[in-house]
Amino acid sequence: MDKKASRENDYTIQVLMDADEVLGALASFREPAGLSEISLACGLSRNKVFRILRTLEKLRYVEALGDHYRLGMQLALYWARTKARLESERASIDRTLHELEVTDNGRKD
Repeated sequence: MDKKASRENDYTIQVLMDADEVLGALASFREPAGLSEISLACGLSRNKVFRILRTLEKLRYVEALGDHYRLGMQLALYWARTKARLESERASIDRTLHELEVTDNGRKD
């Protein structure tokens, strides 16, 4: 099976896969990066990268600084919400484990 047929059969959306490549490239740069650098790092055309960047900028995943780009705050906000949820789940699990230990320690054999 050729590469195109393989992509069509895995139920993914290619532009989202490409956007993930762009975000990954931006995350790898220490400083804001230009369109050519990002395009080269992703192996995607400058035109496609530009359109992805503009869309990600509207969604606040990316910030434009003149003709350079860096990751935006939207991803940090998602991370913070996820972290808070996981910390809450962890606290609940810890309480349950503590209750089980108390119950188990108070058991008479």
